[in-house]
Amino acid sequence: MSTPPHSEGLSLAAVAPIVETRILVDTVEIFRPGEPVFDPDSGEYHSGPDTIIYAGSGAIFASGRPGWSCPWRDRRTPTTRATGTDC
Repeated sequence: MSTPPHSEGLSLAAVAPIVETRILVDTVEIFRPGEPVFDPDSGEYHSGPDTIIYAGSGAIFASGRPGWSCPWRDRRTPTTRATGTDC
């Protein structure tokens, strides 16, 4: 099997406008949580400012059921498909 010459197919410049207008339709922000900061008045740690790594165009795709979000599951709760708590 041979690789087609570089001149064949779509170029990145031709595809970029399609991707930007049809796929990257969401605004996203990727950040790193801030380091804990000690508050001497309360004697507790609080979250420091987040570090924004990227903010701009992006795409959000569902990884599970439509309209359903389950970032974590409480391991004490039994998993049951009948109630929809099986994420």
